[in-house]
Amino acid sequence: MRRMNRRNFLKYAGVAGGAALGPRWSSAAEVLVGQSFVQRVDHVRLYMTHYALFEEPDPGVPAGIYIDAATGMPTGELFLTPPCETFSFAPTDPNPTRYVATSSAPVKQLPYVVEPPGFPPLPPPPEVLGAIQAVLGGALPASIIAANTGPFLVAIGHFEPTPGVIQAKLAGGSFAVTRDTEFEVQVRVGFLFTPPTGVPAPPVGILTGWLTHGLVDSLIGATPGPNANDVVVYNWRATMTLSTEDRYIRATATEPPPV
Repeated sequence: MRRMNRRNFLKYAGVAGGAALGPRWSSAAEVLVGQSFVQRVDHVRLYMTHYALFEEPDPGVPAGIYIDAATGMPTGELFLTPPCETFSFAPTDPNPTRYVATSSAPVKQLPYVVEPPGFPPLPPPPEVLGAIQAVLGGALPASIIAANTGPFLVAIGHFEPTPGVIQAKLAGGSFAVTRDTEFEVQVRVGFLFTPPTGVPAPPVGILTGWLTHGLVDSLIGATPGPNANDVVVYNWRATMTLSTEDRYIRATATEPPPV
């Protein structure tokens, strides 16, 4: 048996198109308002069969200063402020145990760190080194910055707006929701400076763009195709029932190896 966590996001990208969803809520709260209520999800753990496990908010995103190279400005896109999602439910019968969603909060971006095995130790370009040095106010020489800066990838996922009706059941302290769930991911790429031990400086990340098919082709040694400039998008969709009582257990030993 071999465990695979969210850090190995890109290792089995070849099966992304057929991946199955197996999520559960780690934290959910219901605020009762008369016969209607609001469901708020503050913490999510989502597992894609043969693919990856991720957690939101992700504790693996290093606290630091992140700059969007396209604008030259700081960005907070790598950090999620709960709730992950919020839905308002209204009863469908006079003695309510069944409900339907009547409204939802805007969809949030869900960032989480990925560490694909075999990713080459690409040297940071001079522009990246200069940007990091500028953020640090010139306090560190370029040699120290270059020696401690490497590629950095963060998956930016989000749940697509759910088509159709979201149904819920609230009875006996148990809460369950049935919904069509569609999860879409793109990968933010850049470089991260991690200060060596004893150096009083914050981590600094320069986000340079998005993972493209051309970059993937170059990493695996393939000839770039006609869609080299297209951003890579991973997408999964499934109809699921999510319950505060049920617990998804990954049957690692019975899963066939990914290809």
